[in-house]
Amino acid sequence: MASEKAFQTGLIELFNDLASSDKYDLDGGMDAFVDLVGEVSDVSSFKGRGVLTRNKGVVVTMENGSEFQVTIVKSYSGKIGPDDEADEDDEE
Repeated sequence: MASEKAFQTGLIELFNDLASSDKYDLDGGMDAFVDLVGEVSDVSSFKGRGVLTRNKGVVVTMENGSEFQVTIVKSYSGKIGPDDEADEDDEE
Protein backbone atom coordinates (compact mmCIF):
# COMPACT_ATOMS: atom_id res chain seq x y z
CA MET A 1 0.00 0.00 0.00
CA ALA A 2 1.38 3.38 -0.99
CA SER A 3 2.13 5.95 1.67
CA GLU A 4 1.50 9.67 1.53
CA LYS A 5 5.26 10.19 1.12
CA ALA A 6 5.40 7.80 -1.86
CA PHE A 7 2.38 9.51 -3.44
CA GLN A 8 4.01 12.92 -2.95
CA THR A 9 7.27 11.72 -4.48
CA GLY A 10 5.36 10.18 -7.39
CA LEU A 11 3.55 13.45 -8.09
CA ILE A 12 6.84 15.35 -7.99
CA GLU A 13 8.35 12.91 -10.51
CA LEU A 14 5.29 13.19 -12.74
CA PHE A 15 5.19 17.01 -12.72
CA ASN A 16 8.96 17.28 -13.19
CA ASP A 17 8.66 15.02 -16.22
CA LEU A 18 5.79 17.16 -17.51
CA ALA A 19 7.88 20.31 -17.09
CA SER A 20 10.92 18.92 -18.88
CA SER A 21 9.40 16.70 -21.60
CA ASP A 22 7.98 17.17 -25.02
CA LYS A 23 4.28 17.88 -25.00
CA TYR A 24 2.28 14.67 -24.41
CA ASP A 25 5.38 12.56 -23.62
CA LEU A 26 4.95 11.61 -19.97
CA ASP A 27 6.16 8.02 -20.04
CA GLY A 28 9.12 8.53 -17.69
CA GLY A 29 7.17 10.42 -15.04
CA MET A 30 4.19 8.09 -15.24
CA ASP A 31 6.44 5.04 -14.97
CA ALA A 32 8.09 6.52 -11.86
CA PHE A 33 4.67 7.32 -10.37
CA VAL A 34 3.37 3.78 -10.98
CA ASP A 35 6.61 2.27 -9.58
CA LEU A 36 6.20 4.31 -6.39
CA VAL A 37 2.47 4.09 -5.74
CA GLY A 38 0.89 1.59 -8.12
CA GLU A 39 -1.78 1.86 -10.79
CA VAL A 40 -4.49 4.53 -10.64
CA SER A 41 -8.02 3.19 -11.14
CA ASP A 42 -10.05 6.42 -10.89
CA VAL A 43 -9.66 10.20 -10.52
CA SER A 44 -12.65 12.38 -9.59
CA SER A 45 -13.17 15.95 -8.47
CA PHE A 46 -14.04 16.62 -4.84
CA LYS A 47 -17.50 17.71 -5.98
CA GLY A 48 -17.95 14.59 -8.09
CA ARG A 49 -17.09 12.38 -5.11
CA GLY A 50 -19.23 14.35 -2.66
CA VAL A 51 -16.31 15.52 -0.52
CA LEU A 52 -17.69 18.15 1.86
CA THR A 53 -15.29 21.03 1.35
CA ARG A 54 -15.13 24.38 -0.39
CA ASN A 55 -11.66 23.53 -1.66
CA LYS A 56 -10.94 22.45 -5.20
CA GLY A 57 -9.22 19.12 -5.58
CA VAL A 58 -9.28 15.55 -6.75
CA VAL A 59 -9.67 12.13 -5.18
CA VAL A 60 -7.24 9.61 -6.67
CA THR A 61 -8.24 5.98 -6.17
CA MET A 62 -5.54 3.38 -6.57
CA GLU A 63 -6.02 -0.13 -7.96
CA ASN A 64 -5.71 -1.60 -4.45
CA GLY A 65 -8.51 0.65 -3.12
CA SER A 66 -6.30 3.25 -1.40
CA GLU A 67 -7.48 6.82 -1.89
CA PHE A 68 -5.56 10.07 -1.85
CA GLN A 69 -7.07 13.53 -1.78
CA VAL A 70 -5.13 16.25 -3.54
CA THR A 71 -6.23 19.79 -2.66
CA ILE A 72 -5.56 22.49 -5.26
CA VAL A 73 -4.61 25.94 -4.01
CA LYS A 74 -3.51 28.58 -6.49
CA SER A 75 -0.75 30.42 -4.65
CA TYR A 76 0.26 32.87 -7.36
CA SER A 77 -1.55 34.28 -10.37
CA GLY A 78 1.05 35.18 -12.94
CA LYS A 79 -0.44 36.79 -16.01
CA ILE A 80 -4.19 37.12 -15.69
CA GLY A 81 -6.17 36.16 -18.75
CA PRO A 82 -9.73 35.13 -19.58
CA ASP A 83 -9.07 31.50 -18.55
CA ASP A 84 -7.93 32.56 -15.07
CA GLU A 85 -11.26 33.90 -13.87
CA ALA A 86 -12.77 31.94 -10.99
CA ASP A 87 -15.76 29.84 -11.94
CA GLU A 88 -17.40 28.14 -8.97
CA ASP A 89 -19.32 25.71 -11.18
CA ASP A 90 -16.28 24.56 -13.17
CA GLU A 91 -15.57 21.29 -11.37
CA GLU A 92 -14.95 18.55 -13.88
